[in-house]
Amino acid sequence: MQFWLGWLVVGCILPAALVAGALIFESYERERASMERDMVSTARALMQAVDADLEGIQQILQALAVSRTLQSGDLKAFYAEAQALLPTQVGSNIVMHDLTGQQILNTIKPFGSPLPRETDLRMVNRAIETGKPVVSDLFKGPATGRMVLGMSAPVFVDGKIKYLVGMGMFSHRLGEVLQRQKIAAGWIVSILDRSGTIGARTEDEDSYIGKKAPADLLQRATAADEGAYETVNEAGVSTFEAFSRSPRSGWMIAFSVPASVVTAGLQRALMINVALALVVLLLGVLLAKSIAGRMTRSLNALVAPALALGSNEKLDVPPVEIEEVNELGRALAKAAELIEARAKERDEAAQSERRMMVEKQASDDANRAKSEFLALMSHELRTPLNAILGFAQILDGENFGAVTAKQKEFIDEILASGGHLLELINDILDLSKIEAGKLSVSMERVDLVPLMKSVVATLEQSARKVDISVVPHDFGLAMPALMTDRVRLAQVLINLGSNAVKYNRPKGIVSFSYEEIGDKVRIAVRDTGIGIPVARQAELFQPFSRLGAEARAIEGTGVGLALSRRLIELMGGGIGFSSILAEGSCFWVDIPVYGKASVDETEGNAADLRPAAELSGFSVLYVEDNPANLALVRNIFAPLRDVTMIEATDGTTGIALAARHRPDVIILDINLPDISGYEVLRQIKRLPYLIGTPVLALSAGVLPYEIQRGVDAGFYSYLTKPLNVKHFLRVVQAALSSRGIAVTAAQ
Repeated sequence: MQFWLGWLVVGCILPAALVAGALIFESYERERASMERDMVSTARALMQAVDADLEGIQQILQALAVSRTLQSGDLKAFYAEAQALLPTQVGSNIVMHDLTGQQILNTIKPFGSPLPRETDLRMVNRAIETGKPVVSDLFKGPATGRMVLGMSAPVFVDGKIKYLVGMGMFSHRLGEVLQRQKIAAGWIVSILDRSGTIGARTEDEDSYIGKKAPADLLQRATAADEGAYETVNEAGVSTFEAFSRSPRSGWMIAFSVPASVVTAGLQRALMINVALALVVLLLGVLLAKSIAGRMTRSLNALVAPALALGSNEKLDVPPVEIEEVNELGRALAKAAELIEARAKERDEAAQSERRMMVEKQASDDANRAKSEFLALMSHELRTPLNAILGFAQILDGENFGAVTAKQKEFIDEILASGGHLLELINDILDLSKIEAGKLSVSMERVDLVPLMKSVVATLEQSARKVDISVVPHDFGLAMPALMTDRVRLAQVLINLGSNAVKYNRPKGIVSFSYEEIGDKVRIAVRDTGIGIPVARQAELFQPFSRLGAEARAIEGTGVGLALSRRLIELMGGGIGFSSILAEGSCFWVDIPVYGKASVDETEGNAADLRPAAELSGFSVLYVEDNPANLALVRNIFAPLRDVTMIEATDGTTGIALAARHRPDVIILDINLPDISGYEVLRQIKRLPYLIGTPVLALSAGVLPYEIQRGVDAGFYSYLTKPLNVKHFLRVVQAALSSRGIAVTAAQ
């Protein structure tokens, strides 16, 4: 309790401390932004001061350029005039060039002394091209060897440029310009020429003059004429930087201020805030500990009565300081009275529960026995039914000669009765699976257009009664066949269409459409009905949930959509919807396209609309312990040309014959007398010379988990009894083709 009360105090004080920290940070950001603006303004003002000095020099040069002594060609008199003028200027020397850059006179040298030629003619050429005074970048003077800033103005004689008169300024004179400005302590100011070379600096000037400014400064100065930013200098110190470029000379002023100058005050405020928060937290925790002590003493007084609860002893609850704890003590006394009464009820409930568990176990055993019986019955009935329907299909196909009309009638009766018996078997299995919470589907090739026309025709009758229009899609369009259960899919679509009719508005519309999406076909049912509230859409596929429709006298049980969803998922598809309240709903199902589904046809009695092919020229091994089934498959292959059939009645013999004869295709029953078909498959796959040989399963096991187990085990295809002869032959042909064996097939 003391621990949690302490955290309560922390939870109350911590937000205030965080708010204070946020305010300090906001103050820091404001001061930083103000500092950046001040730095840029100061840089601009300093640059203007430097520009003023440079402009003054340019004016002097322009005055010298029109000097009478220079115009008359009296260079010695001009030299004396320049010497007399120089002490009043910030410039270091005055020099005159001819148009080739050859110095004619230089005030730092006696008149007539040999003088060098300029090696960098960029300033000379610019002055000649523009005919106006120009300012150079820093360069090393050819006469002095020192870093010099040069300014030059053209001298016109008879309307043409004859000379260039210039004034040089040693870089330390630029530093004197900076010293005259009021620069705050800790600020480092530099003057840079157009190329970014440092010409003056307020600190450590000798080490930096003539060197390039930092690369990040030059990069930013290339993109903008003014700016400020934060960086880390070469010494690893965080600094604020600012710069401003002169639009006239192209020179630049740059500032550098250590971040500590800006943040020193904020750091002190932050430390004070942290210290105050810690003090307040400590006081709060101590107060919480004191309060918790009183609470724990009151609660500890109830420990003994609580331990005695349920015993025959009388509860003695002492009075305490906290009223709520006193109330708890009275509740303990009342609980002691209730415990005795509840103990008796609990014993009676336990006895009742034991009886229910015994009854439930008996019911589970009965259901399990029933399911096992039904599965066994299905298997045992399918085995002879496989022979009955199989031989009837052989006779019906006239593989052993033509049959009379009477014989044809008898064959049709056999096929119809056998089919009816197979339906009865499937119905019994479905009933068992529904009771157990499971459903089965019979996957087959289904053409969508006939099925949709049948569904629409069925719905039109009920829709017409309630004045609803059913608008079909253009069902004449070519669409791929589906891999699905024809009956179950029709059941789902009729259910969705019936809902669209029931939940529609008077004179409403129900429309169907479909489209191919990847390896599935999406069938959509749209209505113009009442729609589904967003708050209740999550309940839509829950069993017995009608979303309030029971209050509107609309017929239904609330299980249709839940059942539809389970059926569609069993068929490898998906179901979904979208709905807008008061506008209508759209329900859709996605069904796999035939030939793209992950599992082949698995129902032996599935209808097939394509004629079977005649094969020849291959060998087959059939492992089956039932003589009738052996005879059936033997007679299926008998009319084919050049087909060798090898027979085995147990798994061990089958493995030996497979190793000896190396057949082109192998057919296995699953339930063999010695070992299972799965073990035979596993051992055959171990034989290196049988790698790639397709192995087909032919079994009476039709439950979904049995079929899936066969697919997972690696069978090329899982066929069920009773088999469809045409489908069986097509699967054999596909298996041979997958191995690259050329077989003759004639329609």
